[in-house]
Amino acid sequence: MQRRDAITVVVQTEDKLEYSSDCNNSITPMNQLLMALRFHATGTFQLVVGDTFDICKATVCRAVNKVTEAIAALRSKYVKFPASPQQRQDIMNLFYTASKMPGVLGATDCTHVPIQSPGGDDAEIYRNRKGYFSINVQLVCDYTGYISNVVARWPGSVHDSTIFDNCQLRALLQTGPHHGVGCTMNTSTSQSPLDTALQNQCVRQMRQFQTFKAQLYQVQPAL
Repeated sequence: MQRRDAITVVVQTEDKLEYSSDCNNSITPMNQLLMALRFHATGTFQLVVGDTFDICKATVCRAVNKVTEAIAALRSKYVKFPASPQQRQDIMNLFYTASKMPGVLGATDCTHVPIQSPGGDDAEIYRNRKGYFSINVQLVCDYTGYISNVVARWPGSVHDSTIFDNCQLRALLQTGPHHGVGCTMNTSTSQSPLDTALQNQCVRQMRQFQTFKAQLYQVQPAL
């Protein structure tokens, strides 16, 4: 993260991070942000971050919680799936320019975010197939890598297809105002097919893409 990006985040979260008074040498919003970013970026212990900033572990813990909640509150401002026809067309044009695959609004995949065991009777549902505890997070991004949709509420044992089949985005693509827009998916990602019209559109687009690849990599005969 560059300096100007950190300043932008502080400006938008300052009201949630600033203390009401300067008693006991309260930590500035910028230092709270830097501590939280250090903690999330390195995955180290809060005690180590506290030693870096010469601050006790309890203070680091409070700062990390406050900053994380403040940044998460900005989600609705920055994480937006394209709504207007022009926005959708611009994204499809970028994907088509790069891959010659028409009608693509986003690339989606899931990733496991490690967590500590939550304990209790339901702790094991957070253990993923790789053996550690996690949250299985689904992300959608456009051609530039801009994240346009996030689903972060499923435990690690849940399959990627279950997350997609039950997310709001899938319902939007099936019933929303996305006329003429297809959804290309890997069959290993979703076990249940989309509706017939959308699925047929996917098949047509995949065939067009495969034809383009065959033409692109076709070996020219030697003279």
